[in-house]
Amino acid sequence: MNDPTSGHHARSLRTLAAIAMLSSALATSALAQLRETAMFYSRYFEQVSVDPPGEPFYRATTLRLLTQAEADLDEVTVQLPGPGGGGSVLSLEQFGVLHTVTRLAIDDATLLSDTPEGLYTFQGTGGTFGPLTAEMTRTNDIFWPDQPPAFSEATMNALQNVDVQSDLVLEFNTWDSPQPADQRLGFVVIYSFTSQQAVFFAFPGPTETSVVVPAGTLPEGSQLQLGLYFSSRQTLPTDPEAVSFIAFDDATLVNFSTPGGSNCPADFDTSGFVDQDDFVIFVQQYLIFDCTEPGMLEGCPCDLDGDALVDNADFLLFVAAYNDFLCP
Repeated sequence: MNDPTSGHHARSLRTLAAIAMLSSALATSALAQLRETAMFYSRYFEQVSVDPPGEPFYRATTLRLLTQAEADLDEVTVQLPGPGGGGSVLSLEQFGVLHTVTRLAIDDATLLSDTPEGLYTFQGTGGTFGPLTAEMTRTNDIFWPDQPPAFSEATMNALQNVDVQSDLVLEFNTWDSPQPADQRLGFVVIYSFTSQQAVFFAFPGPTETSVVVPAGTLPEGSQLQLGLYFSSRQTLPTDPEAVSFIAFDDATLVNFSTPGGSNCPADFDTSGFVDQDDFVIFVQQYLIFDCTEPGMLEGCPCDLDGDALVDNADFLLFVAAYNDFLCP
């Protein structure tokens, strides 16, 4: 069976890609070909109660290059620092105008050592503007946010019983960025496991401690994930002089659901019964495991607990519905 963090990995990539499109619109580039080169050190926390989150459950480094148009470059690689002026070369995956590569780490020390200080050289080929070279240099400075993101007790309680026809107020803690960070950005994202799309974005200012999700924004009968991102950033000189920065990001995730929709989610074929036909569908999806993998049904209906994986927890929920047989 696949790595249980793979669903978190895929969602993180998609969320970062979506944030990149929005945040890059606020920045301008000195070159027509290239908007941005960036490096992210990211730690992900999970908040499951009114208590602040504990240790990160997921860590990753992400290198990205952002162009003006999808056809600007066909392929992008990045050479990491190493002995003699050059280390290993990584290929970046393309999501529209975003080229990115992400590497997982088991702890903070590995996170930093896998993507060390030194010169990073991006090489783009093909497309409208290839060949293209861009460089950025990471120093040994470390500037994580001084507090991990955490939602208030009132917010965690509100997420237990969401009314999609009313405004939802999301309250969270204050935070700051140590030197040499010269930018401090916050993002709030709500991602739908059901539609596999982001349904809400907000960019609270440095001193803001709440955002409002307007009534009617959240879909009914959906499994959702709320993400709060604190990003400490240092702007870097680069060659050529596109926008370039290093970010130390902490993110806290909260899973929740909205009422409505089907009251018999294990009835995958909508027959009114949870029977052998539904079991066959469930087994097929269980063997694929990750909701983002090819072959999963649209909306990943067999992910009954909304964690983007079809696993043993979903099997237990399915068995309970199967034993009841008749939909309520």
